[in-house]
Amino acid sequence: MGKAWTPHALPVQPVLACTAPLHLRAEQQKHTREYGKIFKSHFGPQFVVSVADRDLVAQVLRAEGASPQRANMGSWQEYRDLRGRSTGLISAEGEQWLKMRSVLRQRILKPKDVAIFAGEINQVIADLIKRIYFLKSQAEDGETLTNINDLFFKYSMEGVATILYESRLGCLENSIPQATVDYIEALALMFCTFKTSMYAGALPRRLRLLVPKPWQDFCRSWDGLFEFSQIHVDNKLRDIRCQMERGERVRGGLLTYLFLSRELTLEEIYANMTEMLLAGVDTVSFPVSFLLNRRKTPRLLQHFEIKTSPWTKTVHAKTHGLLMPGEPIHVRFVNRK
Repeated sequence: MGKAWTPHALPVQPVLACTAPLHLRAEQQKHTREYGKIFKSHFGPQFVVSVADRDLVAQVLRAEGASPQRANMGSWQEYRDLRGRSTGLISAEGEQWLKMRSVLRQRILKPKDVAIFAGEINQVIADLIKRIYFLKSQAEDGETLTNINDLFFKYSMEGVATILYESRLGCLENSIPQATVDYIEALALMFCTFKTSMYAGALPRRLRLLVPKPWQDFCRSWDGLFEFSQIHVDNKLRDIRCQMERGERVRGGLLTYLFLSRELTLEEIYANMTEMLLAGVDTVSFPVSFLLNRRKTPRLLQHFEIKTSPWTKTVHAKTHGLLMPGEPIHVRFVNRK
């Protein structure tokens, strides 16, 4: 490909998805024009092959087998070993990933099962509308929202947590609880360390004595994420135990199902709740930010409601990842040997 270039966008192994935030998409398009649909590069110590064509992306994804093979996540695994934490759907691979997915899909992948979350999500949407009108009333011109991405980030966090933890976090309130604020800060720190920790393997042990801060920040961010999830998981577990002690019938959503089924250990539940909230926040907030016109947002949301229909599965299959950008990239290994 000629002289090696230093990528500013996240590279993939080997898939570069076509959906991305606008600035990242523009840079990816530039690389495609310069180097073609398939090109190779180095990102730190990582050798990567990027694919920037949707048909080739589909071909790679179909060839990957029953479970994904992800990028170098040695830093993620090292943190979990250090703290005695389990892996979740993002960090697990092979049989462990298949086991977790087979359990979790019972409540979050089937359209008929997702229907139980409709009422709670509609309430989150209603709270978002109220928040938008409140922020507009505080604006100098009575109209302009100056930080819409932050608002949708908090909305997505509230919605995803409502499904995962079966409880509200208060992200859309005028006064956000301190525990939620701490989580948002930990999540922001996690995203800041995301490039180096996941894609580059750029936290080698030999450099930590000389430059300790990146590894310390990385561990501190994960400590905050796990601690937050553990608090909410433990609170729900305590509620369920109290119901059972009173002889009451226990009903609930995903977390209740995981407790009662006992198909995952408590550490695996902590890990999956932590990683799914992390993954869910940006993959919800990006599409919402992209889709909704800022001037018409409240009016559009008033006509938006989560409903169930026999067409849900078909519509999802035809629109997901095509109309709304959820992830800048997808990462896969074709063959590790």
